[in-house]
Amino acid sequence: MPRFVLPCLSTALLLVIPSLCQAAETHPYPACNRQPSEADVQAAKGAFQAGNVSFNERDYDRAILYWEDAFRRDCSATLLLHNLSRAYEGKANLDQAVVALRTFLDRSPEYSERPQLERAVESMEKNIAEQQQRHNAPPAPVPAPAATQAAAGDDKAPASVSTGPSKPFPLGPVLAGSLVGVGVLAAGFGTYAWLTGQSDVTNAEQSCGGSRSGCPTSAAQQGNDGRSQITLGQVSLGAGTALIAAGAGWFFYNGGQLTTKSAAAEPQRLWAPWVGRTSAGLSWQGSF
Repeated sequence: MPRFVLPCLSTALLLVIPSLCQAAETHPYPACNRQPSEADVQAAKGAFQAGNVSFNERDYDRAILYWEDAFRRDCSATLLLHNLSRAYEGKANLDQAVVALRTFLDRSPEYSERPQLERAVESMEKNIAEQQQRHNAPPAPVPAPAATQAAAGDDKAPASVSTGPSKPFPLGPVLAGSLVGVGVLAAGFGTYAWLTGQSDVTNAEQSCGGSRSGCPTSAAQQGNDGRSQITLGQVSLGAGTALIAAGAGWFFYNGGQLTTKSAAAEPQRLWAPWVGRTSAGLSWQGSF
């Protein structure tokens, strides 16, 4: 037989046999009445580690494949049943999760977290019962359409329901929150730029030693860049503070109020923010 045939057959069996086993809704775990060999223990450890990787990637099918194989090789490692229960629960197979966890509790009577696991079993069994109850519940009756009732001679046709005028979407709070959010970002960037520039200026002054004539070119460039960053940080911090104040003022004075009246029925007054190159603030806009 060619050498490449055996690996291919092994891979096919690893993929096909577990899928056939998982086709059944639940399967029990046979009693552990043998001592695993050293080779079995090492193989089980390798499968356990591979299952951990798959479980952390939320590939529960592959994690179950590895952990079932590990437990088959070393049935004395009962903690694998706890891991299998979590994987089956992640796969939404609560029936097999209960089987694995109950088997683990039966074979590990002195486990330190036994009360928590018993409550977990009770919770899963409750969920299973609720799912079965919903599955067996009769479907709700479907009401006959109004046209069918009229054709059958029912003179009590359902009256049309008027939902009334729709209320406008409260854009004020949304826009005010957007202004505050942008202001926080601008203020944070300004603070960072100011601190970075201040640090560059301090480092440049230390490199120059208080003498500008003998200052290295790199240190001078660092100092100039630092002063530019300080200026940028101050402008950004000021603009961010103004935007935060504008958004808060807009919300409290106008954005939090929602009216259902038309624009022609009542005068419109609005606090509106404005930001210029050198100034920022709030303006009162009104129309009559």
